[in-house]
Amino acid sequence: MKDQLSDDRSAIDEVIKLLGNERVIIGGGCALIIYRLYLSREGPPPVATRDIDTLIRRNASKANLHELLVAAGFKWEPKSAEPVPAECYRKRIGNKDVELEFITNYVSHQDHGNVKLNGIVAQQLRYLEMSLANFIEFRTDSGATGLVVSPGAWCFHKILSFRHRKHGNLKKYKDLYGAWYVLHELGQFSEGARSELVQLMKANSSWATAAKKNVREWIAEATPKDEKMLSQQDPSGTCSLDAIKKTFDPLFSA
Repeated sequence: MKDQLSDDRSAIDEVIKLLGNERVIIGGGCALIIYRLYLSREGPPPVATRDIDTLIRRNASKANLHELLVAAGFKWEPKSAEPVPAECYRKRIGNKDVELEFITNYVSHQDHGNVKLNGIVAQQLRYLEMSLANFIEFRTDSGATGLVVSPGAWCFHKILSFRHRKHGNLKKYKDLYGAWYVLHELGQFSEGARSELVQLMKANSSWATAAKKNVREWIAEATPKDEKMLSQQDPSGTCSLDAIKKTFDPLFSA
């Protein structure tokens, strides 16, 4: 795991040096790694996807990000056959194969396609407005400065969206594990994440109602297979159905 974190440090540092001035915001599983490496500096390393999801505002930059990435050695790859195909940028950084994708919020909830922004294609996601509005700054070991989704907003987005994953998609278990990890495993940083989540739910009552319903119904309907799949996300076996319940019940009643 130490070697993996070393690889993550190198990859994150290079991406932030390249895109930091464009004010992009790191989200997805890479956010967990950033929380652990640069913001909490305590707790077990996360089990997280090693791709880098990059959140981008509609008017964040005037730079052509495609040209910037290709010039830095990233290889463009299409990922779908849609009219505006999803895409990613790949590069080997140290011992790590980095896959960079871009994500943005819906402009119209009737338009579910991908959109072209600043020379790249970004996938539109539900509820992403909150993550674009709530972020914190971090500094890598080399001194590069970047932005990452704030932990409360990250968890809020996951519990709002995990039940929308397609049937059989293992990412819903990763979403639940990730939210539990952020809220439970990072010491004082987790305390701050819990406090922020409560405040965001109070400020977004309709979303909070949906999020609470998602988690409570999933817990009530979880099968032994669901419990097994959830526990398999955490090598220590600490993340369980009971652990999810004990973590969220106090927050939902706060």
